[in-house]
Amino acid sequence: MVFGRTIFVLGFYSVLFSCCGTKPVSALEIVNASLYKIGPKEIRENIKNIVTVAECIGPNGKYRTIVHSDDLGYTYFKQIKDYDSKQNYEAVIYNDTTGVVFGDTLQELNEENIFVIRSHEFHQMLLSINKRYNDFEISKDTVSKDDHIIHAKTALGKSCSLFFNKRHQYLDKIVLVNPDNANEFIITQFTNWKLINQISLPYKVSIKQGDNYYHFEFKEILINSTNFIKIDNNQ
Repeated sequence: MVFGRTIFVLGFYSVLFSCCGTKPVSALEIVNASLYKIGPKEIRENIKNIVTVAECIGPNGKYRTIVHSDDLGYTYFKQIKDYDSKQNYEAVIYNDTTGVVFGDTLQELNEENIFVIRSHEFHQMLLSINKRYNDFEISKDTVSKDDHIIHAKTALGKSCSLFFNKRHQYLDKIVLVNPDNANEFIITQFTNWKLINQISLPYKVSIKQGDNYYHFEFKEILINSTNFIKIDNNQ
């Protein structure tokens, strides 16, 4: 019965998107359709942690990004720079408001730092987009042939735009103002979606920040991994 119900729900959302040219839909329906396309609810809700390793290229050269995130808001984040080991970065976020950067001494993260680091939890974010963002509203001033454009608010209460593809239903890209520079946009785009553990996730992410470009190619995406790193708050 669960399998049949899942097919029915997915079928409903496929029809919803295919008829989007004539049938009005709500912003929440578009967001939920994207979640169902990623994977059935019972499978998504069973994901307790995600471990990812990405080979990256930025304006200064190559680097590696490692992210361990769970469904309770914990994040372990590390970047290893090939071009300058002194710029390596390692941090832990314990919840929405507290976290630290490792170095000669521990430095506390502010809410902007936490938001930027958690913005690298690409896959965890896609699985919980209805929790990471709020105040969804379909754009009335901009129309796209390829995407449903939904305005929303980030965890910092800032406006952003989410582009959901009308054909394949996945989230194509996120556009927001850089929290560190109000004159600069950050555009994050998701591509190369593949099925892993009955969940569809992107293996490539590109970020345009002002005039700078960053490319993430994921070499590992592990779901409910036993290698998940959990650093205690007291360490």
